[in-house]
Amino acid sequence: MDKALSVVIPAYNAEAFIEGTLQSLLKQNSSQMEIIVVDDGSRDATGDIVSRIMDEGGYDNLHLHTQENGGVSTARNAGLLLAKGAYVFFLDADDYVADSFVPPLLKLIQDTQADVIHWPYDLVDEKGNVLQGFPYPQVVPPLRTGVETLRAILLDKTTRVSTGSVAYRRDLLLNHSLQYTQGCTAGEDVEFNLCAISHATQVLYAPQLRNYYIRHASSVMNSYSIKKFSAVEAMERVGVYFRQRGQAAFDKLAEHMDDYETLHSYAGTYTMCLRHLIQAENMQPRAAMARLGQEIDGMFPGMRGSINGRLKARKKKFPPDRIDVFRFSPLLYLYLSNRRQPAAQKSGGL
Repeated sequence: MDKALSVVIPAYNAEAFIEGTLQSLLKQNSSQMEIIVVDDGSRDATGDIVSRIMDEGGYDNLHLHTQENGGVSTARNAGLLLAKGAYVFFLDADDYVADSFVPPLLKLIQDTQADVIHWPYDLVDEKGNVLQGFPYPQVVPPLRTGVETLRAILLDKTTRVSTGSVAYRRDLLLNHSLQYTQGCTAGEDVEFNLCAISHATQVLYAPQLRNYYIRHASSVMNSYSIKKFSAVEAMERVGVYFRQRGQAAFDKLAEHMDDYETLHSYAGTYTMCLRHLIQAENMQPRAAMARLGQEIDGMFPGMRGSINGRLKARKKKFPPDRIDVFRFSPLLYLYLSNRRQPAAQKSGGL
């Protein structure tokens, strides 16, 4: 029998966290929810732990799909194809939901049939202590269109939607052939969420729900990866996607993607990598910038030139915004960013 909700959990080498994530869902004991764990070629005991939980608990709504490693986008897409629920949401293997989460979400699904339902989320440490609460406490309209929601996310900056804090009607995703971009290792979740929300007629905000993102102590300095610049390409694809809609409202959003979100993604990723080289590898700033530039050019030919050209051509803001600061001096941008660093968000939020 089809379910009301499918929870897709991509998992790669998640043996330390997967049981806690699953128990946060299973203890809510709902027959209207299915959980699909996609083991993306783990080399640890992730699959064994899931199998043990299935055997010991006799859960007929917990399923394990094992595949060769293909990356998080491939894993999420596989889970989406396997899903049978009327709604689907994607939860990372090291995150979890509130104790009272599934029943009220299922009631909202039954009562509203909204295309998209999203809720607040908190950033926590490994012991569950809140490092940063959802920063938008103000009351928002309970129902908005997709375009209105995108304006709130991108232009007004009055809400956020992240991977584990949103559920979609599955037929909305299937009817518009929405999938995560294969091979994209950063920003793929933001791209998916923005494109999916753009097709929604009704978007419901549910402040009574909450999920939790864990920031691991080991991840603070372990942040250097040139592959993360694929997030810049993801933001560029969103701009193209909006523009292809052929509507004035989406044209404005596309302009914003080009003028701010893509540039902001580049500046943020550049700063994260530069910080690692200076602080973790003890490189001098100029040498770190030279190495970073060479590696960007090697993996993303033409990206630096394109971004620098757009930065130079960008109309100056008054007062200057963060992109103006980065254009003036990446090192000044890094200095200012370091002062804000303790409350940094986990990737995936919009």
